Amino acid sequence: MAWSGVLLCVVLSLMPAQRLGDMVPGTDKLHHTAAYFTLMLWHGWLLAQPRALRRAAGFLFVLGLILEGLQSFLPWRSGNDPFDLLANAAGIGLAWMLLLTPLHDALRRWDRRF
Repeated sequence: MAWSGVLLCVVLSLMPAQRLGDMVPGTDKLHHTAAYFTLMLWHGWLLAQPRALRRAAGFLFVLGLILEGLQSFLPWRSGNDPFDLLANAAGIGLAWMLLLTPLHDALRRWDRRF
């Protein structure tokens, strides 16, 4: 399931922006932050070791970097927006901070019950 979230992020990042529907103007960076926050949180819940968490964060940041670069080659997308990368990094960082709290273990214990 976690990898399907990554695949969905790739598809949404590369598809024509018109197909994404009527987005509220000015919320693009919020969408970036929320997407990468969700991906990092999701992967973080699956990973127990700090080293694996660092790898996930690095992978997601590089993914965002690659997708921004690819968007610059697509005529229907505008890429190379450094603020998109900053929003991605903010989402990753916020999720990582949350994963370093006791909430991470509480959610893991709760998940084991079901």
